Amino acid sequence: MTAPRITAEEIEYLRGFVAIPRAMSRETIRTLDDVLDALDSAYAELDRLHADGMPRDREELQKLLNDAHRKGNQEAHEAHQDSPEGFLIGKKMKYRIPHRWNQEPCWEGEIEDQGNDAKNLGAAVLVAHKAGARLDGARLDGARLVGARLDGARLDGASLDGARLVGAILDGASLVGASLDRARLDGARLDGARLDRASLVGASLVGALLDHGEKLLANGVRIIGPIGSRSSYCTAYATDKGLRFRAGCFFGDPDALRDKVVATHGVTYHALDYEAWIAWCEAWYARMTRLPS
Repeated sequence: MTAPRITAEEIEYLRGFVAIPRAMSRETIRTLDDVLDALDSAYAELDRLHADGMPRDREELQKLLNDAHRKGNQEAHEAHQDSPEGFLIGKKMKYRIPHRWNQEPCWEGEIEDQGNDAKNLGAAVLVAHKAGARLDGARLDGARLVGARLDGARLDGASLDGARLVGAILDGASLVGASLDRARLDGARLDGARLDRASLVGASLVGALLDHGEKLLANGVRIIGPIGSRSSYCTAYATDKGLRFRAGCFFGDPDALRDKVVATHGVTYHALDYEAWIAWCEAWYARMTRLPS
């Protein structure tokens, strides 16, 4: 008899479901995300074992799992006896976060070993941030930072490709020019966060929260620049409460941005550039929400 199995598509659906409800604590989100990771890993290992000829019968599979469990316990017991400090996980270890371009250290210090590279990198980021370190240009690809508190973090130009930031708090964080390709930021808080020039290819920000509790829609970020008299960047967000813009310290809806542009630039080509950008974004938002454009 073959045991029923959750599909990869169902796992991804559950990931999105876990990220969105804000009533959940960060600890609950992190725990559920760990469970889904474990499912992914377990199924990958089962597929590998089946490919090597392991039977799919439930009773025989249970016997193999029981044998592996006993063997694992014995090896762990022997490792504990050999080391007066106990198991590896939880031990202090030295860690270095390199710069993405020149490999020079952005931060060096001690962390508790979390058992794998992604979690160790995430732990190092949290320790460095708590110590007030700037991680501009740091190489943080694949870091696991689910539910992490990174308020005001300085991550300009950092590489966070494939990082897991589900439910993370990034209020006031600066990610100017950062690379977030394929990163997961579902349900993250982005109140006042700067994403100018950031690369978000394949990134997921479903349910991420903005300054006044607006939730981002899927594929809901567009950035233009340089624009305006300061040659800076303007970010448009498609949210559940309408279209929102961030430009420098400004954050607001299309009408508020138009008022700000007229007050700042009057009738100039800078104002015309902004008006063209706002009009394009309004049409984009209308298409996204299936309204007449």
